[in-house]
Amino acid sequence: MLATVELADLHAALALLGERDRRLLEMKYEEDLTQGMIARRLGIPEGTVKVRLHRARNRLRLLYAGASATV
Repeated sequence: MLATVELADLHAALALLGERDRRLLEMKYEEDLTQGMIARRLGIPEGTVKVRLHRARNRLRLLYAGASATV
């Protein structure tokens, strides 16, 4: 489980993401949807979901690293 400070940093990084990226990550990790399910829900190709999730995770990783570095 994440420590309180780490969780706060994660939420701060998520808040900095764009709405589309944040929604994709929510569907994947909070709603536990597969890429195929996300694609169907959004009406886009599964390959597009895969690429967008990859990019969203990379952006989140960079933002999280930046939030952690400021502590």
